[in-house]
Amino acid sequence: MHYLAFECGKLLFANTFSNHGKNDCIYYTLNLWKQVGLNQQNDHLWLIGSVNKKDELLPELGKYIEHIGILPPIERFCSEDSLAKENEFPFDMQALLLTHL
Repeated sequence: MHYLAFECGKLLFANTFSNHGKNDCIYYTLNLWKQVGLNQQNDHLWLIGSVNKKDELLPELGKYIEHIGILPPIERFCSEDSLAKENEFPFDMQALLLTHL
């Protein structure tokens, strides 16, 4: 799993962790949230790509983080239903992701 944290377009944190299941994902996500000082009620968590076990993961993360969104896999970014239609997804993150196509 790759983790990136941004504030006002500025990169705060970037790291990659091995994911061995739902519990690892929850642990690393919440640990990042704490380390970077993100707010559980105001800041947004965006999961990008094919999220395995999202039916199990989202309710657990939702206990701790109020705003969680899921974006499609990167292959869809240039399709008709592109990120441009994702009004809530920050433009700076859209641009960063598109540079990796």
